Amino acid sequence: MRNVLTDSDYSILSAKGISREEADRQVSLLASGVDPAPVVRPATVGDGIVRLSDELLSECRSAAARTQIGFFVPASGAASRMFAGPRSFLAGDCKDPQAEAAKLRQLAKAPVVARNLWKSGTSPDDAEGVAKLLVEDPPVGYGWASLPKAFVPFHDDPEDSFPLRTPLEEQVAEASEVLGKGRFSVIHFTLGEEWSLPASFGEVCLNLSRRHGGDIVAVTSIQEHSTDTLSLGPDGSVVRDAQGNPQLRAGGHGSLLGNLEATDGRVVLVKNIDNIQPDHRRSHVVPCRQAMAGLAASLRDAAESFLSTGNDTELRALAGKAGIHLPEGAEALRKHVDRPLRVAAMVPNAGEPGGGPFWVRSPSGDSLQIVEQSEIGPADKHLIAGSTHFNPVELACSFRRPDGTSYGLDAYVDPSRAFLSVKPSPNGDLRVLERPGLWNGSMANWWTVFVEMPAELFLPAKTIYDLAHPWRIEKE
Repeated sequence: MRNVLTDSDYSILSAKGISREEADRQVSLLASGVDPAPVVRPATVGDGIVRLSDELLSECRSAAARTQIGFFVPASGAASRMFAGPRSFLAGDCKDPQAEAAKLRQLAKAPVVARNLWKSGTSPDDAEGVAKLLVEDPPVGYGWASLPKAFVPFHDDPEDSFPLRTPLEEQVAEASEVLGKGRFSVIHFTLGEEWSLPASFGEVCLNLSRRHGGDIVAVTSIQEHSTDTLSLGPDGSVVRDAQGNPQLRAGGHGSLLGNLEATDGRVVLVKNIDNIQPDHRRSHVVPCRQAMAGLAASLRDAAESFLSTGNDTELRALAGKAGIHLPEGAEALRKHVDRPLRVAAMVPNAGEPGGGPFWVRSPSGDSLQIVEQSEIGPADKHLIAGSTHFNPVELACSFRRPDGTSYGLDAYVDPSRAFLSVKPSPNGDLRVLERPGLWNGSMANWWTVFVEMPAELFLPAKTIYDLAHPWRIEKE
C-alpha cells in the first residue's frame, strides 16, 4: 500500500510526540474517510435550548461576580481570507468589479479605515486606493493582509491615547468589563509560533483594565506539534517533505484542547478572536457572558454538592428553574454531571454559515452537539432547514474538580468527528485531516447546556467588509 509508514517514519513522528497508534489512526481515517455525524433533529427552544427568565439571568450574573473566571481566545488564524475581496479587485479577477468597488467605498466609512485614509491622503471614493492601503505592504499600504487576524486594527478608539484597537486589545477590554472593578484574571491567547504579543502589550492591558473594569493580564501559547496531522497525496501516498519524511500540518482548532485545559479558572469563557464589539456595543455582550459564566458556576457547584453528598435537591431545583433536562435516578445523574461542563450560547439563525445545535445519536442515547454543516450527510441535509439557531462560539466551560485538577479533556473527545478536506497543491489535490473541532467533536462527551442569547452577541469580521457593519459605525 502506498500509504504505509516505515519504521523510520514512526521514529520521526514519535520524536514529535505522535505515537505509532496515532499515526496509523490518522492514515486509516484519511484513506477510509469520516462518517457523517448521526444527527437526529435540530435542537430548538424547549427541545435542547433553554431560554432563561430575566430573574434567573440576574441571579446568574450575580453568581459570576463571585466566580473565578478565566478567558481563552484562539488567535492564530491568518487574515489572508479577510482580504480576498480587495486582493481580487486589485488583481482584476473579481466577478463584479463595480460591486467590489462599492464595498470598498462603504468600507472607507468604517472608523478604523477612515482614520488611515485621512493619514495617507487617500480619498474614500478611490476604491483602488482603499484596497491598496489595506493590502499592499509599506510604504504603499499598511500590510494588514499579511498579519494574523488578531493584529489587524478593527476599531477606532474613543480616546486619543489609543487611536486604533486590534481584536487582541478589544478582547482585553471586554474581559475587563466582564470581570468588573476590583477583580483579577488572565486572558489566554493562542498564537502562531512566528508571532508574539507586542512588547508594550502589558502596559496596554494595564491601561485598558483601568478604563474598563477588572485587571487583566495576557498570556500566550502555541499549538503543540504533537497534535499535527498527516495528509495523503493524489496517489494515496503519505505526503512527504523535501527530505522524504512525513509532512505534518496543523490539526485545526481541535488541536487547542490542551491549551484550553491549561487555562485557569473555575469557569473559562471561550470565544473567537474576530467576534468582538466596539466600546459603544459592549453593553450587548457583557451581561450575556456574565450570565453564562454564572450559570456554569452555579451548575458546577450544585453538581459537586450532589456528587459529594448524594443529595440532588439543589441541582434539580436549579435545572428545573432553568429548564434544563436531567436524567432520572442517582446513578444516571451522577454519570451525566461528573464530567466537563459547557454552557454554550445559541443565537437565532440569521442565515450565517457554520455550526448549529443538534441532537445526535450516540450509544448512550441522543446527546446535544454543535455540528458543522459539513458534518451532516446528504441524507440528513434536510434537517438543516429546521434549525432555528446557530453557534456564535460563546462558551462558558467548567472542567476542574473541587481540588483544582482537570477532568482530563482528551477522554471526552469523539475521535470519529474528525474533519477531512481537500486542499489544492501543484501536484494535485491533497487529502487533509483536522482533529475534531474544539467545540464540536472535541467536546462531544461533555455535559452540554445550550442557552438562547440575543443575536447582538454575534458581530464577527470574517471579511474586511464586516468592519463596515452598521453596528460598528453607528454610535448609540
